[in-house]
Amino acid sequence: MRYCEKCSALFAGGSCPRCRAAGRPPQNGDICFLTEQGRPWCDMLADVLKQRGIPFLQKGRLGAGMAMNVGPLLERFRLYVAYENYQEAAAVVEELFGEEGE
Repeated sequence: MRYCEKCSALFAGGSCPRCRAAGRPPQNGDICFLTEQGRPWCDMLADVLKQRGIPFLQKGRLGAGMAMNVGPLLERFRLYVAYENYQEAAAVVEELFGEEGE
């Protein structure tokens, strides 16, 4: 497993599939991209992560101003977790959505 500092993504193999950076071995404290979801699904996932005591960071892709213009239901959110919580959080994503954390 490798960690891309540019994309905050964990990946297997030689280079990051998003930006082609070589990456480095992940370390505790690295903030890792977990998944991207739309409004109702992101809220549900955030609630389950809170219930399980998994800290996370949630970032909107559009930003508040743009989301207000196009409608909040079109907003998509990226969720990130610390490396030490990644496996547990990825299992939650798999359980809820049938996909492994990306």
